[in-house]
Amino acid sequence: MEQRGIKPSMVSLVLSHGKVIRKQGLRFYFVPKAQSKAWNPQDIEYVRDLIVITDQQGLELITCYRNPAAIKAIKRKSKWLRKNQAEVNRETRLKVS
Repeated sequence: MEQRGIKPSMVSLVLSHGKVIRKQGLRFYFVPKAQSKAWNPQDIEYVRDLIVITDQQGLELITCYRNPAAIKAIKRKSKWLRKNQAEVNRETRLKVS
């Protein structure tokens, strides 16, 4: 986080007050623009375009980054990762054979 200039306090702010999109077995947290309008202007600047990714339970922080077009890209993602789906299909075929 420090390499990207993202403060831990801003990550915790996004995790506690942000919205969640569940895709590919992960949780993508972000703060919508409409929700952040009621906040302190300095906080808005820090959390704008900030995406925080955690595991499926929300217990482990995987990564966080800034991207203005990230929400659009996340919503276009498939529900599951193809790599995991291929492993499930292979295991299913092995059990059937």
